[in-house]
Amino acid sequence: MTVVIRKHRLTSVFIVLLLCLTCLALSTIAASPPPAFGGKKVIIFFFGGISLTDLAEADLPNLRSLIHRGALGIMNNRTAGAYTPANAYATLGARERAFGSADSGLVLQSDQPFEQSTAKQVFYRRTGTSVTDETVVLLDLPRLLQNNTKSWQKPDIGYFGSLLAAHGKKAAVVGNADTDKPGREFALTLINRKGIIPMGALGHDLLQINPAKPFGLETDYPRLLAKVKSFIERADVIGVELGDTSRLEKYRSLLTPERYRQLAREGLQSLDRFIGLVEREITPETALMLWVSPFPSEAALSRGEKLLPVILTGPGVTPGILYSASTRWPGIISGFDLQATILAHLGIPLPPELLGRPLSARPHRAALAWLQQENQRLIAVNNTRRPVLKGFVAIQIILVLAALAIILTRPGRLQIYTSLRAALAGLTAIPLALLIHPFLGFHGVVWEALYLIAFATVVGLLASRLKIHANYMIGWIALVTALSLSSDILLGSPLMRYSLLGFGPIGGARYYGIGNEYMGILLGASLTGTATVLDRFPAFKRPLVVLIGLSYAFWVYIVGAPWLGSNVGGGIALTVAYVVMLLLLLKKEIRRGRMLALAVGVALFLVATMGLTDLLRSGASQSHLGKLAQLISNSGISSAFPLFLRKIRMNLTLIEYTIWTKALLSFIIVLWVLFYRPWGHLAKLAVGFPASFKGSWSAVVGSAAALLANDSGIVSAATALLYPVVQMIQIVLANPVPGPQRNLVDKIPDKQ
Repeated sequence: MTVVIRKHRLTSVFIVLLLCLTCLALSTIAASPPPAFGGKKVIIFFFGGISLTDLAEADLPNLRSLIHRGALGIMNNRTAGAYTPANAYATLGARERAFGSADSGLVLQSDQPFEQSTAKQVFYRRTGTSVTDETVVLLDLPRLLQNNTKSWQKPDIGYFGSLLAAHGKKAAVVGNADTDKPGREFALTLINRKGIIPMGALGHDLLQINPAKPFGLETDYPRLLAKVKSFIERADVIGVELGDTSRLEKYRSLLTPERYRQLAREGLQSLDRFIGLVEREITPETALMLWVSPFPSEAALSRGEKLLPVILTGPGVTPGILYSASTRWPGIISGFDLQATILAHLGIPLPPELLGRPLSARPHRAALAWLQQENQRLIAVNNTRRPVLKGFVAIQIILVLAALAIILTRPGRLQIYTSLRAALAGLTAIPLALLIHPFLGFHGVVWEALYLIAFATVVGLLASRLKIHANYMIGWIALVTALSLSSDILLGSPLMRYSLLGFGPIGGARYYGIGNEYMGILLGASLTGTATVLDRFPAFKRPLVVLIGLSYAFWVYIVGAPWLGSNVGGGIALTVAYVVMLLLLLKKEIRRGRMLALAVGVALFLVATMGLTDLLRSGASQSHLGKLAQLISNSGISSAFPLFLRKIRMNLTLIEYTIWTKALLSFIIVLWVLFYRPWGHLAKLAVGFPASFKGSWSAVVGSAAALLANDSGIVSAATALLYPVVQMIQIVLANPVPGPQRNLVDKIPDKQ
């Protein structure tokens, strides 16, 4: 009878929590942003190789006036490969990150002579597709398609152009960045899947001879603008290559540094004059205009500046900074947001598979200065991340393997045990130190390394001085870390944004909520911390289990809820780990297969519930989970397979290249050796710390779930094991195998 009542209570609690989640989702519908802009024409001006720093440092009055009247942002246009013009433009026109091809710039008007024929005859020869005289064709289409079919990820080249054509909208391309061969890669943004654009003007008549310029050529800007105006009535979207700055990047290796800087200044001044010309000839009410730098210069890449300036002007644009629901980060946008913005402007419904969201503008009086400051901060964080984290992981591996060696050899010096325990305690404090660091405001590999060493040393000394069992010390550190992460997520992740273990817009993997590094930390820290509470206060087990169960529900909510974290893989991993932990705490015996099946079932049910809830929200405010739910609803479960394949591909890539793989392997080795050497010793220790051992094994299960459910699961799988493995090491160090040295370690303190 008691069991039945408990089941009914658990069911009631679950239903109440589900209703609360639904109400919270529905309450956000009213707060969703309105459609960005209305109108019928779009002009995209491309000026490659220009960074935000270039715009901020140059004296460009027309450009400053343009920014003052429009909205400024910096764009992540990460490609499937390097930051080349071909890759950049191919990505802007595809459904996902893409590769270009060797001759992506070979885009010709169909009646233009080529290979003893015309472009349309060569195009038919290569593709079997017939075109009319007015069209523009990409002659290197076969190689472009081949380059993008070599991996599991299929970017769908020509996706955007085909989407426009499917809704009766015509695209045109004007301009070029020709050198000694055609440089018209910008047309990849608007080609359809067949490699065709309805109309365009790409010829050499848009250039003029100037021996002082790269390749002896420069753009004839008045003629270029006249061509653009000639297409406004017939085309709905016009892509315009300004040419000079892109041409300069292709000529860079042949220039001295001084000459390159001089030509770069002249290129910016030409851009500024052209902006003034456009402002006089095309009124803001005529068309929505996007001014886009699609790829960075080599100079920008050398200093880590990979986010690219975008200026939006036209009807309905509020002066200030750009905002997108895809990033939820004011001023930071995705390249795919350009697609969504153009579609929304033209009144085309956004398809569920579209990665971007329509851009809107938020008022700001000093957009350029503020965004430049934000950009420099992001660059500093990104440049520091790799070396510092590699050092952290290396020290992590050294310490856990050293601890394993000491456990197996049992040296006789007490100082070795004391020092190792302090070092391990300091190690587990590093994720918390990295979360706090953005408060301090300094950057640089040396300064950040010194800060982390000092933080870990202080924690280690406290751990060795305080009369707290080493196992419990790790648990308290873990609990504080988990609660700190929770607070940061609820506040909009202001610390994780700039943390070395947080997400970064330059990488483009995640912009809000919680990234996979800290998601793994939260998984391991929450299980280790709550298990420590249960072991420390066994007399209050029943009320503590209820409180801990509610805490687990809270953590799943803040990580997986679309309007907070929207880390779907993280939500699955946390749910699986927490359900396993609760089952271990509430049931004395349960089959492993049944336990795992129940945990996975609950996780999938919660994901489906959150996806359906997100689906109820407006399209502009939906997270990728809601978009996935809409895609499955429209096209069936098979439409989600490319997403799963992308996650597998990303994991396989990271397993080979990331240092987190070595960290995960070191944890697995330690767990395996402790389990078998000597046989049965861990089982005996588990009697003294039952909750901690259950928490450790639950974390192992959660780590495996994180590996399978995330596109960079190797990272979250590794970070999830930090706290449970270190805690287990501390327990074994304090309770070695009986032998001559057993009197060197402290005794377990009495539990309250």
